[in-house]
Amino acid sequence: MQNIFKVSGKYVVSALLLVLGSTFLYKYASAGEIDSQPVDMLFGALFLLFAGIISLPFVMSRLPLALTRILLIVCIIGAGYLAYRNIFVIQEEIDFRAKKDQIESKTIQRMKDIRTAQEEFEKNYGIYTDNFDTLISFIKNPIIPIVYRNGDVSANDSLMDLDKRERLKYIIGMSKLEEMGMTEEEAVAKGYEVRDTTYASLYEKQFAQGPRSEKGLPPVSLDSLPYSPASGEKFIMRTDKIMDGGVERSTILVKDPKPYGKPGTEKIPKDTLMFGDLDEANTSGNWGSR
Repeated sequence: MQNIFKVSGKYVVSALLLVLGSTFLYKYASAGEIDSQPVDMLFGALFLLFAGIISLPFVMSRLPLALTRILLIVCIIGAGYLAYRNIFVIQEEIDFRAKKDQIESKTIQRMKDIRTAQEEFEKNYGIYTDNFDTLISFIKNPIIPIVYRNGDVSANDSLMDLDKRERLKYIIGMSKLEEMGMTEEEAVAKGYEVRDTTYASLYEKQFAQGPRSEKGLPPVSLDSLPYSPASGEKFIMRTDKIMDGGVERSTILVKDPKPYGKPGTEKIPKDTLMFGDLDEANTSGNWGSR
């Protein structure tokens, strides 16, 4: 029994080296285009396999001792280089994924901002626009009505006996106060309802620093809005119309022209961030819960 353990013990190191070499060789050979491994892994795997072979007792017994030592040293250096490359590749992948997540997060937020502007544009004009200059001009212009109201004619019991036309005379605008020589408080006290409509831009309502900070969103630059953080190229923005339940609806599709990827992998297909659909009336994004 002791002889069996003694003999098998001589093969432990060789077996480990052969298993490790075979594992790395398989990993290198089975990797696809997207997750391809550096060629250093191939050389490292071959070093391990070679070290495993020459460390076999019946091989070592047939080689000069000096040559065996030289070969083992070379193989150990190769194996060490493999370990270094693996650590380097892993860290490189971690760094890449962190940068990719950061860029995709910025891209998604920018597309959400475009979607917000497009939905407001559609509310006002009944269609989406495929032109970024038109969209940005819409964001800047004060076209969103803000209705101000102080007082309530319908709650004034003294006006209940008047017909509708007479009651409407008690609804006045801010400019009428000066003509009447009253302050707003005095007018409301006398039963008047003061109304006024001002207009704000979508930028003031949604994209200025105040509203963004309240929602925990990063600042937005309208000059950068049309461009993808991944490539610096303009987002692809298309519009169309469909019939939906007998009603004509406007549709929109916005997508990233060139998703972020590793250098040298430009021709490899990647998931493209986008929202909307030209064939359906929806503005859902394909980024899930992010």
